[in-house]
Amino acid sequence: MRHNYAIICALIFILSSTPGWSVERRILDNGLTLIYKQNRVSRITSCIAFIRGGSCTEKADKSGITNLLLKTLLKGTTSLNAEEISRKIESLGGEIQSEVSPDFAQVSLVIPTRHFKNGFKIFADVMKNPAFLQDEIEKERKVVISEIRARYDEIFPYTYDCFLAALYDTFPYSRNVLGRENTVLSITRDDLAEYHRRLFAPNNIILVILTGMPLKEIIREVDTEFGSLLPFDRIQEKIEGPFPPEKPVVFRAEKEFIQGYLMFGYLAPEVSSEDYPVLKLINSILGEGGSSRLFVQIREKKGLAYEVGSFYPSRMHPSHFTIYMGLDSKKIEEAKVALQNLLETEPAEEEIVNAKSFLIGKFILDHESSQRQAWYLGWYEALGIGYRYDEEYPFKIGKINIEDVKRAISTYFRKDNWVCVEVRPPVNK
Repeated sequence: MRHNYAIICALIFILSSTPGWSVERRILDNGLTLIYKQNRVSRITSCIAFIRGGSCTEKADKSGITNLLLKTLLKGTTSLNAEEISRKIESLGGEIQSEVSPDFAQVSLVIPTRHFKNGFKIFADVMKNPAFLQDEIEKERKVVISEIRARYDEIFPYTYDCFLAALYDTFPYSRNVLGRENTVLSITRDDLAEYHRRLFAPNNIILVILTGMPLKEIIREVDTEFGSLLPFDRIQEKIEGPFPPEKPVVFRAEKEFIQGYLMFGYLAPEVSSEDYPVLKLINSILGEGGSSRLFVQIREKKGLAYEVGSFYPSRMHPSHFTIYMGLDSKKIEEAKVALQNLLETEPAEEEIVNAKSFLIGKFILDHESSQRQAWYLGWYEALGIGYRYDEEYPFKIGKINIEDVKRAISTYFRKDNWVCVEVRPPVNK
């Protein structure tokens, strides 16, 4: 308890001494959500648009459409071609990027505050008025197809794709955000234009702006660029599942790799669950860094794997807790036994205290830049738990006790609900 009290006191001091933590949230008349945070010290403005609905909301026969759409956004608008967009933004000292995840898409602008108004006009134009030029679509389609094929030739992506397919079955998280080759080939210009109209409706956009400019000026600029957009009611089909396996699932594959690979894991709670921070702590104990259980026991002491770790992605729907090992394929069975023994070993109080310190330190370091601060505010809002969770998260970590950890392990890491993927070189190799 003394450790928890000390950690929480340190957090209160750090967060209360952070300038400009206060955040404003406004909803425009057309439904666009604006999250504003002022930072009078920085001369850089960070602007990130989170668009609710990533690859998880795609229809199976159009898998990859969100990714292809985001790639073509920067390839020209109805008034600017790709070269003009790049030249104008770079001349202002700014940068525009786009990215897709399973639960949302995002378009970001980082620019000196003195040039924000001009940069924001280009940013808004990119989001509102993509030209969807056919030659640019075909160029990006070829890039995406190459990226999909490359995943079959790299051992971690290949194993991970097999793991997600085995764990999630027909649930959309089983599909990579890139899509599948046949579905990407089938996407037309009309598909992209219609999907953009629905996805980029103002009531589906969360716009986060961290800047030194006053809120009134930001609202005026946002209303000028986005206020005339009409909302669109997106009717989302209810997604059933995912459902935990009723018995252990083992998927074995032979692939032309020199080494073997093992991936083992479980369904794990979504970000809105009270157990989310507990699983983040367990992940830190088990597989993050050189002092983690996996690294020390499996790699250093037993020499069973040369690459080892774990990860627990933050997801709107049930996520996954995954352990991975790159190893000699002859050691896979021995590694599985060692892993099960490790999972059955109860956590020590010292491990929990160290993991708390690691996660809270990581949180503080990851919030040093204004861009990352803006990103986290929008990220939690897009995941459906609200921007305030960014402030609450480290306190939730600080309050976790050993009983919380034991309960979560017994709930999620059972002996009958895991999935294991084993990748080996062909027998004759």
